[in-house]
Amino acid sequence: MIRFKNIFLITGCVVALAACGRANKSEKKEMKNPTLSRDSILVGDQVVMSANFSVPDNIPIQVIPYAQILASKSAGAQGEEEMSQDSASGMQKANLQQVAGSVQPVQTPQSTGLPDSTSAAMVAMPGPSQVVQPAQAGTVEVVHDFVVDTLSFKDGVRKLRAKAIITSFDSGYYKLPAPVILIANKRGGADTIKFEDRFLTVNAMQVDTSSFKPYQLGVKDSQMKYPISFSDFIPWILLLLLLGAIAYCITRYFKLKAQNKDFFGRSKIKVPDHVVALKKLEKLRDEKLWQSGKEKQYFTGITDTLREYIQKRYKFGAMEKTSSEIMESLKDKQIEEKTYANLEDMFKVADFVKFAKYSPLPDENENAIPAAVNFVNFAYMQELKEQEERAAAAAKKQADKTAKTAAGQAAQNADNKKNTQKTEETVGNKKEEEK
Repeated sequence: MIRFKNIFLITGCVVALAACGRANKSEKKEMKNPTLSRDSILVGDQVVMSANFSVPDNIPIQVIPYAQILASKSAGAQGEEEMSQDSASGMQKANLQQVAGSVQPVQTPQSTGLPDSTSAAMVAMPGPSQVVQPAQAGTVEVVHDFVVDTLSFKDGVRKLRAKAIITSFDSGYYKLPAPVILIANKRGGADTIKFEDRFLTVNAMQVDTSSFKPYQLGVKDSQMKYPISFSDFIPWILLLLLLGAIAYCITRYFKLKAQNKDFFGRSKIKVPDHVVALKKLEKLRDEKLWQSGKEKQYFTGITDTLREYIQKRYKFGAMEKTSSEIMESLKDKQIEEKTYANLEDMFKVADFVKFAKYSPLPDENENAIPAAVNFVNFAYMQELKEQEERAAAAAKKQADKTAKTAAGQAAQNADNKKNTQKTEETVGNKKEEEK
């Protein structure tokens, strides 16, 4: 009996040892290695973390967000086991996702601007003495969290891949926590697919300050060169368009001004000078300045209006001349005697009012504007008469020229006719002599 007991005991130990070996072997099989697209990057580059695993079909799974894993590390969580237990209890409350059919593929990470080969050549692998820092929220950031994609389906087993995009803006050698994936078991709980931790080196670009030359405009050997894009030319293009528009507007303005047109090409209707003067005088009358004691302003307005009109009508600088000089210049303009005398009297009263503080009589105030209006009307009628005389003189000159031309042409025709007759007579005489 003792021998049989020893045999059973030895057999039980062997079976137990074999079971433990199979358990350890099974556990080792469950340990999987997540992969990184690159183990060494520059600050700000992005790297893809991938985790492949297999599950039976129609078995609920849950992928713990990697941002949550990093946050738990940052907050000093007790580890993956506690997080797995918390997540397992959540799975019993319908917080699982059913893996059935294809899952949308993970988005491709954005380009970092440096090819993989270039990045690998520019960064240095960590040395033996480099300190390993635990990856936490803030040091390692999640650009795009885990997305599950179906790789294959065979014999009721679905092969899946979970991908996430991470980056870091702090240089260092980081130990990345392993992904956590939960699978529902038959007991109503959850089993954890175990993965190994990975290490990521984040390097800052080293600059040789001894030979570095910052970018300088016009210096060919500047080491820092920025890529030229279309947006760099936009201010210059806008400046050229603005200068072109200004040049076009200036050219158009002077061109149309020479044609007596406005900026938009509409013909300007020039108001005759005598009409402008009469409207100003009428406005002064309607304002009733001298009735309210503003005689100086009243006479100043009248004389300034007459000065402007005289300067345009008779083509001399009336604005710079005194009243006596203006009247002296008008003596040879063949102005009617009464109109000339009334205009001269009005200028004298205006000078007294403006410079001697003279208070004009009511008749002098009332006669000032009629005297100015009569002068403007006379000057305009005189201008019309002069224009008619010039037109008649030009027509007579043209008629004389035409008559002279016609006479010359008639004389030429007569000479030509006479010459023709002589030629014919000469030819006739020659023919008679030949006969």
